[in-house]
Amino acid sequence: MNSNYLKITVALFLSFISINTFAFNQTVTVSLSNRESIIVEIDGRVQNSRPQRQVIISSMNQGVHSLKVYRSSSNSSRPVAINNQKVLYTGNFYLNNNRSMAVTIDNWGRASFVEVDTRSNNNDNYDRYPDNDYDRYPNSNYHDCIPMTSGEFDQLKNSLKDRSFDDKKMDLLKVVINNNYFSTNQVKEIVKLFSFNNNQLNAAKLLYPYTVDQEYYYTVGDAFTFSSSKNDLDKFLATQSQNRK
Repeated sequence: MNSNYLKITVALFLSFISINTFAFNQTVTVSLSNRESIIVEIDGRVQNSRPQRQVIISSMNQGVHSLKVYRSSSNSSRPVAINNQKVLYTGNFYLNNNRSMAVTIDNWGRASFVEVDTRSNNNDNYDRYPDNDYDRYPNSNYHDCIPMTSGEFDQLKNSLKDRSFDDKKMDLLKVVINNNYFSTNQVKEIVKLFSFNNNQLNAAKLLYPYTVDQEYYYTVGDAFTFSSSKNDLDKFLATQSQNRK
C-alpha cells in the first residue's frame, strides 16, 4: 500500500474529525489507495449510491460493524446499481467508544485500519497512556504496540458478557483482534468469561499473537477451570517458542 497516500488519507481524516467532533462523535472514512471511486456498505446499508473516492460515515456506534467495499465500474456521478459493481473487500471491524477510523483498501483487497481518539483536539499529541503504562513491556515482541486502555477493555468485557453463548463471544473476539492488542492480564479476564473449558483454551490460543507481554502468557493458565487445559496451554506455548527459533 502506498505509504504517502495512507499518510494523506489519515491527515485528511484527522482534519475532518477535528472539525466535526462536536457534531458527530464517531466517524468511519473509507477509500482506496489508488483513489478510484467506490461504493460502501456498512451493516448491510449502502452509504453512497453515487461512486465517491472517499466515503465518510458519521454517527457510528461503538461495537462490531460489517464492511463491504465495491470498486465502481462507472466514472459517472449518477447513482449506480450496486449489483453491477465488483466487490473488492468484505469483512468486519470493531469500533471502540470515542474512536473514529480510517479504512484504506489496496488493489488486492487488503484493508488498513487506523483509529483516532475523538476526544482530543490535537490527535497527534494525544497520549493514550498518560502514565506510560505500556513501558511495562520493554522486552515484548510487540513493544511498539499497546494494549487496550482500561476503559476500552471494560467496554469489550461488557460486550462479551452480553453474549450468552461462547461461540458468539468467540466471533466478537475474532473481530476485535483486527485492530487491538491485549495484555496477559486482560487475556486472563477474557478467558474467565467463557463457560466451557475447551472454549477457554481456544480463546487463549486466539489472543496469543495479539498479546504485548507474551513472556508472561504462561500465567493465563491460572484462569482455566481445569488443570488439563493449563497443560494444553503449556504445550501450545512450547510449540510457539520452537517456531520462533
